[in-house]
Amino acid sequence: MKTIAEILVLSADFLQKHHIDRAKREAEEILAQVLGFKRIDLFLHFEMPLTEQQLQQCRIALQKRIQHLPFAYIFGFVEFSGIKVHVTPDVLIPRPETECLVEAIAKEPLEGSLVDLCCGSGAIGLALKAKFPQLDVTLVDICPKALAVAQENAHKLNLQVECVQSDLLASVNKKIDYLVCNPPYVTTQDYENLSKEVKQEPYHALVAGPSGYECYQRLAEELETKNVKHVWFEIGTGMGDWLEKFFTHRAWVCQVTRDFAGHQRYLSLRR
Repeated sequence: MKTIAEILVLSADFLQKHHIDRAKREAEEILAQVLGFKRIDLFLHFEMPLTEQQLQQCRIALQKRIQHLPFAYIFGFVEFSGIKVHVTPDVLIPRPETECLVEAIAKEPLEGSLVDLCCGSGAIGLALKAKFPQLDVTLVDICPKALAVAQENAHKLNLQVECVQSDLLASVNKKIDYLVCNPPYVTTQDYENLSKEVKQEPYHALVAGPSGYECYQRLAEELETKNVKHVWFEIGTGMGDWLEKFFTHRAWVCQVTRDFAGHQRYLSLRR
């Protein structure tokens, strides 16, 4: 029976031969997930042998990885802002940049109702519901398959939220105090340059159209009829200046902030 140390070497070599970046790190993460370990635990149990079942799980995960299936889809979940979120290829994979958005929003004294628009897995709205149990949270997405994933997450986390299938706010008939949205913002041209891994994620959750601003522009019109106190957007790199001018002209008080890599990533709107 092969040990953890031996499997790590073999797995890293296998991934490297198939041109997977960070092969050693990915091998460690895959094996840790199979064993139910934290990654650091692997180094404390180098001589531990793997069962045949564990070896088979590793083989299956490695085969999926060399087909460029993202790690989160292989194992079906991500840890996100204090909650465990189920993900499938029907939803975007929640990213650390979006966790930063949640942490920024959580600094506000949230009371009333919040809509997580283009919710996908529901990660943003559910993380905020977990932090603010009295908050009235509605998860909204145009895709029924994505909304089903969000509903499943809410059920597993035992969080009481409403789920609404809607093209932006068209079918949302309630008072909205706060709105958070991570919309599609990739341009059709930029999509061609995305990695093979990212292209495994749902196209329409990534791509807005030729300019990348399409969803922001449509939503700006809909917000005119809603008395929303505060809106938060995740935005694409380099979009901040244009969006700030666009929403300032619509009488919003705007603030663009950057992510940990220094890129314009978040837009806050207040009336």
